[in-house]
Amino acid sequence: MGNTTTISLTVPDTGKNKGNIIGYINDKSITEGLIADKAVTNDKLSGGITNDKLSGGITADKINSVYSSCIEGTINTSNLEGLINNDQLGENIDGKKIVNLPTENLTGLITSEQLENKYLLELNPQGTGSLSLNRKTETKIGINSIALGTNIEAQGNYSYAEGYNTKAIGKYTHAEGFYTNAYSEYQHVQGKANLIDSQNKYAHIVGNGDVNHRSNAYTLDWEGNGWFSGEVAAQGIEVDYIILKSSSENTKKKFKLTINDEAIISLDEIEEETE
Repeated sequence: MGNTTTISLTVPDTGKNKGNIIGYINDKSITEGLIADKAVTNDKLSGGITNDKLSGGITADKINSVYSSCIEGTINTSNLEGLINNDQLGENIDGKKIVNLPTENLTGLITSEQLENKYLLELNPQGTGSLSLNRKTETKIGINSIALGTNIEAQGNYSYAEGYNTKAIGKYTHAEGFYTNAYSEYQHVQGKANLIDSQNKYAHIVGNGDVNHRSNAYTLDWEGNGWFSGEVAAQGIEVDYIILKSSSENTKKKFKLTINDEAIISLDEIEEETE
């Protein structure tokens, strides 16, 4: 170790305000000697400024900046306790785990309240408004709608669209699958590439088409009538009669089909109920 040199200084009475001379130490003045108008009194050095601490370059500007901040009250050392490092940021802030918090977002001071407004918690996330994950750009966002998938549209208020190129256009609609479209209010569409119903005829649609040709495998209207594009088989079901709806246009007639022990089939028209 080298020898330690102790410097004892006094400030000559030059008529200058000694309070203004703080912050005028630079590497040159330390190594070549302090001049009178840039001197520092011994009491300013109390607390131990050693040669080791001065090594590495303390410039006048740095000293003046720190000193000025302290006397102006802009630095409160009590606020520096418990400094947060990157590892701590990845764990807990106010006891709540933050998900994917990149350090570049920490420019400036971020409070826990601001974090709660911008990030979902990992456990039991809660939020308000609409949710968009790959929602189609420049499309209407319905009030409190949800869009999940790829190229998704959820334009209806309170609608939900998921899958690939699906659209939930009507209010309270749900479209899921591949190129499905729910245009009428309250409608649920699933499957793939269904025939679009914009007249609110069907409550439930299962599409079985493709991108070039839309079609339906099944529909259910609001009166409870179902239609299937293929055969319908019912095994192990026993019924006393079957209700058949007339296939004629512009009619609401229905018929009751029964069969007795002699295998005699009867078909009787059902009268419309009146209030």
